[in-house]
Amino acid sequence: MKLLLILYNIILVISAPLWVPIAYITLYFKGKVQHFSERLGFINLDKPNNNKNTTILFHAASVGEVRSIHNLITKIREKNNNINIAISTMTSTGRDIAINEIKADYAFLIPIENKIAIRRIVKKLNVKLSFIVDTEIWPNMIITLAKHTKLIMINARISDKTFNTYYFFKPLFAYLLKQFTFIFAKSNEDKNKIDLINSNTKTINLGNIKFQKRKNIDEIKSIENISNLNYLLIASTHSNEEEIFINAFKRNREMYDKLIIAPRHINRATNINDLVLSLNLTSSLYSNMDTETDVIVIDKLGMLEPLYITASKIFIGGSIVDIGGHNIYEALQFSRNVATGKHLYNFKEVQVVADEYSLINYLETGDDIDRWLTSNVNDKNLDFISFFEKIDTINSNVINKIIDTIQNIIKE
Repeated sequence: MKLLLILYNIILVISAPLWVPIAYITLYFKGKVQHFSERLGFINLDKPNNNKNTTILFHAASVGEVRSIHNLITKIREKNNNINIAISTMTSTGRDIAINEIKADYAFLIPIENKIAIRRIVKKLNVKLSFIVDTEIWPNMIITLAKHTKLIMINARISDKTFNTYYFFKPLFAYLLKQFTFIFAKSNEDKNKIDLINSNTKTINLGNIKFQKRKNIDEIKSIENISNLNYLLIASTHSNEEEIFINAFKRNREMYDKLIIAPRHINRATNINDLVLSLNLTSSLYSNMDTETDVIVIDKLGMLEPLYITASKIFIGGSIVDIGGHNIYEALQFSRNVATGKHLYNFKEVQVVADEYSLINYLETGDDIDRWLTSNVNDKNLDFISFFEKIDTINSNVINKIIDTIQNIIKE
């Protein structure tokens, strides 16, 4: 095992001339290059203006993971007013959410696999308890945190594809999972997969915490020149999904003023714009928007929430192509009916509850899409009240169990 970890770190060092420039360029184009030093471990850890001496550290990859722990952190603060909250993220947008929405005492980009920097964070902030949200497996981070703190994984999940990889390298991943004090799986299926890799780990099927805190619709600023339109929104889409819906939009052109495409990766926006033009529709990028075009392609982050609120119909991608779907709750939280493809296994828990109240339309064929585009679905006739009551009950039960665990560890 030690030999594997030594080899892993040698590869990290050798590949540094490649990944360091990539990290810099990525942040540069996102306008966040000022945070690049954090990637290398140079993080401002000066004490905030309080007398708290102990810290709980959360590592959450990006926006969805950070928002998913909002309610949990609120409850932690209610129970323990003498603890700082630190949040590390993989993305600059996740870092922004940690600062602006959760008001973390510390928020920074994680120094990727930098044992020295992670150890400095733990010592400087006096971290007693660490959480990894979802299944973020970074060997150096896990081993270092487990050595100096109690380490818990929450919302643990393993897809079928990932499980095959973990099982192939079972000795390594069993060793890493063994470092956790507890692993709270988001489903019994995920718990069983984890147990097959390492049955000695204290793994508990706790449930999904990713029913994030609902936004107040009145706090979402509408988008000028778009909010008053009758538009079809296809969001978080991947390659091939856009073409399917562009053609469906053409077949049902009289039904909508406009098609708005918000791809999962905005660096694809220009190529999608070119695709629209090649299919004989007019198109413009949001950054240079022409309100007269048939299609608008979103090339800016942070646009989904205002688009969800005013769209006439909403499709959420990654679900016709076999990606596993994206977070349907981000639209459902605004009492909006959504459509997806059949591949929605990344969000089974919220899907099950949403299906109970018929809040999702499933599209597999072109005929399915045409029927959906021409149907008259009135969100006000759907039982979102019961849906939210059930979600809140599930979320509260999960959070309370985590809080009980935290309180027991703090008392030790």
